[in-house]
Amino acid sequence: MIAPRWKKVWADLSTNRTRAALVVAAMVVGIWGLGSVTVSYAVLTRQLADNYSVTNPASATLWATGLDDAQVQEIRALPAVQDAELRTVVRGRVLMEPDRWWPLWLFIVEDFEGMTVSTFTPETGAWPPADGEILIERDGQAFLPVGVGEELVVTQPGGARQTLRLSGLVHDAGQAPAHMEHWMYGYATRATAEGLGWAWETEQLKFTVAERADDEAHIRATAGELRGWLEERGSVVSRVDVPPPGRHPHQNQLESLLFLQGSMGLMALLLSGVLIVNMLSVLLAEQVRQIGIMKAIGARPGQIRVLYYGMVLAMTVAALALGLPLGIASGRGYSAFVATELNFDILSWAIPPGYYLSQVAAAIALALAAATVPILRGTRVTVRDALNSYGLGGARLRVGGLALALGRINGSWRPWLLSLRNTFRRKGRLALTVGTLAAGLGLMMVALNMGASLSRSLRSESESRHYDVAVYLDRPTPLAALMPAIDGTDGVESSEAWIGGMGYLVQHDGTQSNRFGVVAPPADTDRIELPMLQGSWLDGSTERPPDSPPLVMNQGLHSLHPNLQLGDELTLRIGETTSAWTLAGIAKEMGSPNQVFVRQRDFTAVTGMAGAATSVLVVTRGHDSATQIEVSQNLERTLEAGGFPVASVLCKAEGLQIIEDHLIVITIFLTMMSLLVLAVGGLGLLSTMSINVLERTREIGVMRAIGAGSARVIALVVAEGELVGLLSWLVALALAWPATVVVAGFFGDLIFHAPLVVAFSPAGIAVTAVVVVVFTAVAAAWPARSISRRSVRDALAYE
Repeated sequence: MIAPRWKKVWADLSTNRTRAALVVAAMVVGIWGLGSVTVSYAVLTRQLADNYSVTNPASATLWATGLDDAQVQEIRALPAVQDAELRTVVRGRVLMEPDRWWPLWLFIVEDFEGMTVSTFTPETGAWPPADGEILIERDGQAFLPVGVGEELVVTQPGGARQTLRLSGLVHDAGQAPAHMEHWMYGYATRATAEGLGWAWETEQLKFTVAERADDEAHIRATAGELRGWLEERGSVVSRVDVPPPGRHPHQNQLESLLFLQGSMGLMALLLSGVLIVNMLSVLLAEQVRQIGIMKAIGARPGQIRVLYYGMVLAMTVAALALGLPLGIASGRGYSAFVATELNFDILSWAIPPGYYLSQVAAAIALALAAATVPILRGTRVTVRDALNSYGLGGARLRVGGLALALGRINGSWRPWLLSLRNTFRRKGRLALTVGTLAAGLGLMMVALNMGASLSRSLRSESESRHYDVAVYLDRPTPLAALMPAIDGTDGVESSEAWIGGMGYLVQHDGTQSNRFGVVAPPADTDRIELPMLQGSWLDGSTERPPDSPPLVMNQGLHSLHPNLQLGDELTLRIGETTSAWTLAGIAKEMGSPNQVFVRQRDFTAVTGMAGAATSVLVVTRGHDSATQIEVSQNLERTLEAGGFPVASVLCKAEGLQIIEDHLIVITIFLTMMSLLVLAVGGLGLLSTMSINVLERTREIGVMRAIGAGSARVIALVVAEGELVGLLSWLVALALAWPATVVVAGFFGDLIFHAPLVVAFSPAGIAVTAVVVVVFTAVAAAWPARSISRRSVRDALAYE
């Protein structure tokens, strides 16, 4: 037998099934959003780390000459080393389409079957590759002009075109995705590289430490000791790389994405709690007399509260039953999309039960917490006050001075005063409705503003670079031969030669930082105008010792050395030369590699590279992307015919595309989550309009009794809905700008280590305006149409 009290709960839910359904629907959306975030967080954080750890990534890599297998065996026996392996990387190029090349990193592997450090796995085709064959990392497959078993055209900078048979594809989870970086990873035997005649100066020694594998300082110290060990035995170590321990190259991108996911998923769930407050407030107002009767026959306030908490719990369980499966499905789908974009596999879909339990607990706790205030308020009423209550119909209506003035000016305004006064009849409920819908609209605006901010930041980055095509050379090349060839290429308007190289910061303890670029523009260059976050450009006023030339560092590199201050003297190693420099400024570069800028005369004085170039910045006669591509192809042909050591020719438009490809996962997610939150806001509006119309059932009966038709009634209610929508849109508009500033600053610091250029999206204003007009019209017309169909007798008898 079901106790009478629970029969009442079931009857209340059945009688108010439309409102209950709206609350459940809103909770479903909130749980769906939170579940999607929970599932994707649980899957992605674990799977990216698992994919990376399966490769047994190197703790550090030493680039050295004179290495052989015997030395590697000795190194493996050292107490501080867990494992070590010899690997060689040769830079080349692969032909993607006529006169369009991508850089190729060709990894020379000694033993494909015996790899133990920085491993990769076969996907399709032959394994291991035979001599004269090449394996390609699978992420670049979609861009390859040939299939497995066909001939791939490759070249080394400055060399002739050659062919290798593409024998298969591999998965290398330790590499950044090829489609984002716009370069290829290849794998071949030593005999294959030697058969091509490709040259290399250094080998790679990849090793893992025996202990404290997550301690970067310990790894650097071990690498330093190993470097000394090798140099004592005649090797020349030119480079030491220590990646962040245990972190995939795109770990930061994923973490920023998951942070935004968690924030917006929680927002969607919180907004759904507003509907519980609305529904219970109205339901308790309707049932004041029932509460009085229950108290009159002996029910204690606690017993009555249990009834309404039970109702909320029932709706929450129903929402969980619907929302959890949707969250699991969408979370898995989104995880699969992110895994594809970041080029890793989902090895297991298993999710710890604690994730589901925490989600269930959060939903139940939020629902009960949201219900507490209206339940406590509604059940405190005395028996006398409860029995004298007139329910929903008892609300006093107040018309403001503006409304009265309008009524005096023109009697035709009077019917519309009903819309105006009923909008503000329940100010608390109006505030909740406006707040919920404004949050949804505001988040959609913020998402669109973020897209506009990203676009504006990238456009600002593009505008700071006054060239169309960049030619990057594999090694310093004499200007006397290079510049006439470039200036004589069809479509080239002007060109400017830059010189540069790779450098390291030498720490006080003698250890070196990771390698970064050193760029030396001419003193009178007009090709670049980077915004300065701190300090000044190279010819600025920063005080420095007379023998310590200025150096400008980009914010990406500075984020790795945050203790460096303007005016600090730095020890910079370029090649085999060590020299002192003064930090003059921090420049903002979006999506650029870590690098420093120095004056060309200072660079050539230190390195002796006068009269050479490592890059040439070209201005084309036309500046559109089609012209840039055409001129870059012309340059490819010219430089290939002249035998120049070209590493890559990159159009400015293609450079921007590379950055945008890195951000596509985040921009798609922002849009998706903003739609979810907007859906919750819309359901809140629909619920509120249903309640408002129900409250005015007798008013609508009176209007129909004196001649108002259904169309007129619906029009008045729709006007009320549009007013609520307008208020919500204005609030969203007011809140979106400061919210965008905060999010853009946080997001920029997380991804680019510099704030984004904040931009407001006109499309966001227009889209949200259209959404609110259409949505509020539907949300208001639907309940109004239902009430207007009641007979006049039933409407007037409603209480």
